[in-house]
Amino acid sequence: MAAYERSAGVSKFNSKFDVAQGQFMTAENSGYAIFQTNCASCHATTAMHGAPEPLFTSYGCTNIGVRSNPDVPSPDLGLGDSVGDTDQDGKFKIPILRNIAVTAPHAHNGRFRHLMTWSYLLTTAAVSLWMFRAMSVTRSATWG
Repeated sequence: MAAYERSAGVSKFNSKFDVAQGQFMTAENSGYAIFQTNCASCHATTAMHGAPEPLFTSYGCTNIGVRSNPDVPSPDLGLGDSVGDTDQDGKFKIPILRNIAVTAPHAHNGRFRHLMTWSYLLTTAAVSLWMFRAMSVTRSATWG
């Protein structure tokens, strides 16, 4: 499966990041700098594990404190349930960010219907992760 997903027929890798990063506009360079600072430790910007181009993932698992989704049965223990280790509860696979704009809903449990809401909460979390974990965000037209 992984070999198929990395094949040229599936992965065109033709985004501006892939083919013209040296031609980024000022705002794109600023966004890339923010991404490098706040996101790249989990969403790597270098190709890994034989991928032809960066897939924007470290292939790991982490707990970023996403609240439960009322539309998904609980408990949602993630890695802890899979490996039988309660210290791993709440950790989920770090997703690939390719085509994220067209792959809603977002978060492991589909809690966020809109990328802007998800992005806002993640960038806020990068500044203050403890606050993000304590937030109780409910689904609505504005925050879902």
